[in-house]
Order: sequence, then structure tokens, then C-alpha cells
Amino acid sequence: MPVGPFLVGIDAGTSGIRATLIDAEARLLATAERPTPWTKDASGFVSLDPRRLWDDTCAVLREVARPEIAGVAAASVGESTVLIDSAGDPVAPAIAWFDERTAAEMDGLVARHGAPALYAASGLPPDPTYQLPKLLWMRAHEPGFPRAVRALNIADWIAFRFCGEAATDFSLASRTLALDLARSEWNEALLKAEGLAHLPAPLAPSGTRLGAVSPSAAAETAMPAGSAVGVGAHDHIAGALAAGTVAPGILLDSLGTAEVLMQTLAAPVADSAALAAAFAQGAIRVAPNDAFHYILGAIPVSGGAIEWLRAATGGATHEALIEEGREVAAGADGVVFVPHLRSALTPEPDSAARGVFLGLTLEASRGVLYRAVLEGLAHQSRLIIDAMERLPGVTAANEIRLTGGGVRNPLFLAIKADVIGRPLAIMGEARSTALGAALLAGIAAGIWPDIAAASSHTSAPTFHHTPGADAAVYAARHSVFAPLHRALAPVYRLAGPAVTTPNSA
Repeated sequence: MPVGPFLVGIDAGTSGIRATLIDAEARLLATAERPTPWTKDASGFVSLDPRRLWDDTCAVLREVARPEIAGVAAASVGESTVLIDSAGDPVAPAIAWFDERTAAEMDGLVARHGAPALYAASGLPPDPTYQLPKLLWMRAHEPGFPRAVRALNIADWIAFRFCGEAATDFSLASRTLALDLARSEWNEALLKAEGLAHLPAPLAPSGTRLGAVSPSAAAETAMPAGSAVGVGAHDHIAGALAAGTVAPGILLDSLGTAEVLMQTLAAPVADSAALAAAFAQGAIRVAPNDAFHYILGAIPVSGGAIEWLRAATGGATHEALIEEGREVAAGADGVVFVPHLRSALTPEPDSAARGVFLGLTLEASRGVLYRAVLEGLAHQSRLIIDAMERLPGVTAANEIRLTGGGVRNPLFLAIKADVIGRPLAIMGEARSTALGAALLAGIAAGIWPDIAAASSHTSAPTFHHTPGADAAVYAARHSVFAPLHRALAPVYRLAGPAVTTPNSA
């Protein structure tokens, strides 16, 4: 029997906008989803109309809303930026988080400030997708930029539309390049040097009560007016909160369109090896007084690589591909997949990197290709974990927890356990990002005192995968996979610049 009051979490992700309704015991009651409305112009630039995003968010909320809802909060992709004017209206499209039109702006930031200095302050290696280079590009190219008074992340924009108040949580601020990690405040010196100090919203811990659902937002969403609006979080961080992985010794493997492997730390890693390997670091603050740092590595296209193969080979169902992949022995008949469909990040960053199949023969079936993709993603995740655990201040995780949509693929989970060579704890709620946002809504509404109390309802793994007989096969294969990126680097550069699309992000 559902126990009121009820809470809503929103996940504005790469592939979809989702709303999840839970009760006071964090039990899932309803969910709704629409595709994220990215658009691509003639230049190949991918953007989002903030008004359309809000309209689609309202649509999914109307499917799950009920009168007894006490609070709502949103989690979202990082980096995408909604610029608003003094009336609260957007003045330009939001650049997609994965859109790399801002490469020259990032190069300029490095030239002016230096990559080591930027990393020391922000914990972020050079990458054009961060918010700061996006703001510089928008200043140069968007006619509405002079009217902008605030730069909001996607989750911030949704919360603003609910209550008219602007704030950014620390996990989303950590994806801007403008957060000073050591001081837990905006890097005013950097922002002033770039002429952007007027744009960042006030910082607030996730789960802070930002305001209340306004009557106008209530009319659009069917949410009750006056219910609490909580400050949200970066989508992967919201998933980590729901999975109970924001604790020492637990590594989160978040399997979405992109894949993030994250571990919390007592303090940021200062070693230059972290910058060289492109590990990103950031801050998590959750009301009332929880504070963490984290380090993460990423595969920019993980679930997106699976979707790409599915579309490229006739659009077979996931179930059909899994069965075909099961018929292929470990090692995919000698076919190896290097999963750099949108450049390479950790642990060997390379913006020119491309996806590669090696070992193809006339006998390579769709099932062989599918299994090779799963294996390549698993090998890449092991490279990230191994490199992370070699950094000073990072200890080997005593537990690896998997969450996100990829946990619904049993073949992928079995392959990952064998390749990584450690047991994997699988979280039961694939929609953990929206669930994490709902937990933050519960803190904002006073249902739970803190994130420990909130996540106590959700953090137990539902089942485990342990390495099996194929682990020895993959251990030998990994020694072949590990040096492939360096060996292929000259080949990548023959192909020219990569093209980024929503489905490959």
C-alpha cells in the first residue's frame, strides 16, 4: 500500500526526459518518459529549445502527478546551459552537452590560463563540452547573449520554471570549469578574467528547499501548488545518491548513454597523473550538511554504442541481440571493438579517436559484432578502473555497484564481471537518476532529514554477478586490448574531425 506523501523526481537526460513518482518509503509508483528534443542544424550543431524542454517536462509530469505530492526535484545532464534574461525567459538555445563546436574557446582558455592551473582549481581536464567554453561561444555567436543575467544548467532551468528561483548545486557546478573545488565557491578570478562573473547562479546543496511550485507551474504540470521544489543534481550524482554509493570504498558504474565510473574521496587528487589521464573531479554537497569529493572516468558513448550497432544492423530488439550474443563464445571470434565513437577520454584522452572493429572476417555475424561491442565497453571500463586505482589517494574499491539502463542487459553484466575480474553488485532500479532526484525532493520537503535516511530505502543491491569461467579468457584478451588506443592513434588522424550526433553522445 503506498504511503503518502508522495514525491516526484525528474531526469532530463541525453536520451529522454523522465518523471518518477515515489511514496514515502521510496517505492516506485509511476513513471513517464519522452525523448529529449534535441535538434541539429545545417552546421551539425546540436541544441535544445529550453521552452520545448519545459513543455515536454510538463507533459511527463501530468502523467504521474497526483494531489498528495509534497515535493519535486530534477537531475539532468551537465554542461548544457540555459541563458535567461531579467524576465526569466531564455535568450538562446541550449547547446547540447556533447556538442564540440566550442573547441576553439576551450583552446583559448588553456592558452590564457594553462591546463594545470585550470585543473588545480576545478578538477577538470581540458574539454570543450564544459559550460565555460559554451558561454564564450554563445557570447560570440548568440545575438541574445547581452540580455542574459543568469546561466542555468538544465536541472536549474526546470527548478526555476517551477518556482522562479535560481540556484545551482555543487555537482552541476563541478561541470562548468568555473567552480573552485578547494574553496567550494565560484572561481571569481577566472570568471572576472573572462567577463562572465555576472552569470553563475547562487550555489546551494542538493536537496535544499529552493521554493514552492507556483500556481502557474501547477496549472502546466498538474503538480499541487505550494509543494516543495528542491535543488537537484548532475544526473550521475543523483544516481549515485540513489544507489548508496556516495561512500568510501564503493565505486559506481553508471550505465547510461554515456558511462561514468565514479568513486568518492576524502580530498581531491592533486597528482598530475590525474590530469594526464583526464580524470574529472568534483564536489557533492547534500542538505543539510553532507559533503563529499569525487573522481570519475567516462566512456562518452557506452549505451549509445549499443544503440548505434542496433540501428546499424537492422534495428533488432535488445532481446534478439542478447540471444545472438550468447551464442558467440567469449572473445567474439577474434573480433575486437574499440569504443571511441565520440573521442576518447579516460585514461588516454584523444579528441581524434574513432571507434574501430578489428579482426573482421566474412563469418562475422551480427551476434559477433554485438558481443564485441559489449566486450570492448567492458575492457574500456576496466582500463578506467585500473588507472583510477593507481592514483595517489584512491584505494581499490571493495564494492562495485552498477546502476542505470544498462543493468537490464544480463549478457553485458556477465561480460563486465568477467572482464573486470571482480564481483559486481547490481542495483534494482534502472531509473536511478529520477529516483535520486525524488530523494532530494523528499529532503527538500522534510520527509527525510538527510541523504542517508533517504537512500536507506533504496541502496541494497538486488543481485550480484561474479566472475565466471570466461574470466581467464578475458584476462588474456585485456593485455591485447590495453595498447590498442596508442597503436591506432595515427589511423584516427587519417579520418578527419569526428561528427557528433545525439545518438552517439
